[in-house]
Formats: sequence, structure tokens, C-alpha cells
Amino acid sequence: MLTLVLQQLLLLLLLLLLLLLLLLLLLLLLLLLLLLLLLLLLLLLQLLLLLLLLLLLLQLLLLLQLQLLLLQLLLLLLLLLLLLLLLLLLLLLLLLLLLLLLLLLLLLLLLLLLLLLLLLLLLLLLLLLLLLLLLLLLLLLLLTT
Repeated sequence: MLTLVLQQLLLLLLLLLLLLLLLLLLLLLLLLLLLLLLLLLLLLLQLLLLLLLLLLLLQLLLLLQLQLLLLQLLLLLLLLLLLLLLLLLLLLLLLLLLLLLLLLLLLLLLLLLLLLLLLLLLLLLLLLLLLLLLLLLLLLLLLTT
């Protein structure tokens, strides 16, 4: 009976270790996602700077009054760049939503593990109570004989 209690305690310790490992994994995943988000933001900033440069070039072309075809080409390029910027912003929003969903899922998993831990603690308490009852019965049996 005592070995069973020791086994239960060992299992509880193992479960706590697993919970700690899961928390560490969650932290690592969050760090990775934040790094990805930072890279995406840097790319967005670079695209914005390129857009600004193209706008300045367009202004220069307008000042110099060069050919109309070149101006239209530059306007088309500007439009394409704006579209790319919009797509990048959409991707960033999607990534943020995915991160939120992942956090929610990991929180749910942690809650489930905590519930399992509580259940194991309850089982251990029940086993200890049963052991105590058995000892009391043995004592009663010894006293009656």
C-alpha cells in the first residue's frame, strides 16, 4: 500500500515536470512568433520606405515633366507596391490571429493538465484515506482479539 502511495507521488511529480516543460515550450513558441512578427514588421517598414522613395521619384518626374509613358509606368509601380503593402498588412493580421488562437489552445491544454493534476491529488488523498481506514480496521481487529 505504501509503494502505491509512493508511485502516486512519483506520478504527480512527473506530471508537474511535464507541466513545466509545456510552459517552457509555450514560452519558446511565443518568442519564435514574436521574432517572426518583428521580421514581418521590418519588411513592412522597408516596403514603406521604398514607397516613399518611389513617391519622391514621381515628384521629381513631375517636376521635370518627362514623358507621359514613364509617368504612367511609375504610377502603376506605385499602385502595385501599395497592393503589396496591403497584402502584407493582411498577412500580419492573420499571423496575429493565429498567435491568439495558439495561445488560447495552449491555455486550454494547461487548464486540462491542471484538472488532471487535481484529479490525481484527489485520488492520492482517497488512497491515503483508504490506507488509514485499513490501519484503523487492523487496530480494531487487534484490540478485539
